[in-house]
Amino acid sequence: MLCTTAVKHIWFATCVIEEAWTVQGALGVGTYNITCNTLNNLLFLCTATSATRLSAGESLSNPYLVAGVSLFVVGIGLEWQCEIQRKAFKKDPRNKGKPFTKGLFGVVRHPNYSGYTLWRGSLGLATSGPLSGLFIGSFFLWDFWARAVPALDEYCTKRYGAMWAEYKQRTPYQLVPFTL
Repeated sequence: MLCTTAVKHIWFATCVIEEAWTVQGALGVGTYNITCNTLNNLLFLCTATSATRLSAGESLSNPYLVAGVSLFVVGIGLEWQCEIQRKAFKKDPRNKGKPFTKGLFGVVRHPNYSGYTLWRGSLGLATSGPLSGLFIGSFFLWDFWARAVPALDEYCTKRYGAMWAEYKQRTPYQLVPFTL
């Protein structure tokens, strides 16, 4: 799973993002991801906290591991699909100066954040069990809801004006359909 996250981040940095990254920004994101992924690896390897800890007669089909891996695939697939859809939209010169409001972005305004939250939380579930998964998922949901979404909303309001206001009205949910 961690190799998949690395491939996804490398793909994003080399194929999707159009803005130049500063050295400070790249180091910050890289350090953050290395820290999170290393912590998940250590927790997975530690038999006292691992979701795959086996007692006599148990098999590797631990439900937390199975659920975590399954939700990870859904979450990283969701985030990846969001970036693919948005990249295709931005590539078309007719869309210059317009916000992307179709596809998964027509369901919630920040589905890429939703996918990221899901795969990060499910990585915790798979590597360390339900408390870790719940804590990590809740942390990212809160962080996006309280910090990232308001900052991006302010930026998009300035950049897109009435188009963004109309999109917000048409797509009221920020991260989770029918709730948040």
